Amino acid sequence: WRPAPDALAATLVRAVAPRPARCGLEDRRAALGAGSGTDWRILLAVVSCLATNNMSWAKKIDVSSDTLTKAHALYYQGQLDQAIAIYDAALSSPPLRAESYKNAAIVWRDLGNIKNAVQNLQKAYQLDPREPRVAEQLAWFYWLSGQKKRAQKQARLALSLSSSTLAQLTLGLCLMEIKKMDEAATTLLSLSKQAPSFLPAYMALGRLYEQKKEWAKAHESYQAALD
Repeated sequence: WRPAPDALAATLVRAVAPRPARCGLEDRRAALGAGSGTDWRILLAVVSCLATNNMSWAKKIDVSSDTLTKAHALYYQGQLDQAIAIYDAALSSPPLRAESYKNAAIVWRDLGNIKNAVQNLQKAYQLDPREPRVAEQLAWFYWLSGQKKRAQKQARLALSLSSSTLAQLTLGLCLMEIKKMDEAATTLLSLSKQAPSFLPAYMALGRLYEQKKEWAKAHESYQAALD
């Protein structure tokens, strides 16, 4: 199913959604859809759900040094089922395991299966809990799946590893949901100064000020997003 898209939600998800890596480099990918509703979490959830095909042939895939490159190519060609099958097959190779889990998480997200995406990121995080990119993505995916407490804790852990814009955004959104508005505002304002071109920071600030009924500040934040 695909609810009517919300402009704010689509903008935020597009800005933070990564793609599987090309030759080991992660990129950002526009989300396939976003829900609308009174729940702020739902405004940012990725809800595109596609049927998956039988992937038993994955067991026959030869795991070689260019396996992930093949999977990335299939992903960019829109062949998500085949890409996920190759990522799964690559798990049998320890050197490829962490990257396979990370990239599989992105494909599962695009298939609308946030639960599987979270599970894959958790496994990648267990393999390397000091990897900042995995830590921040796990926090974000916890938030997308509605696990606010986990998202907040994971975002703080991610921020202990690096000054991650995504982790700061996740923390700010979590704080908004539990009505810690002042701390949320401080977090998001800091983010907007640290990354002045990061559009989601201004959009989230605008929503925060709307909830606080500080209309002038909300207008200023939205205007900053347009400038």
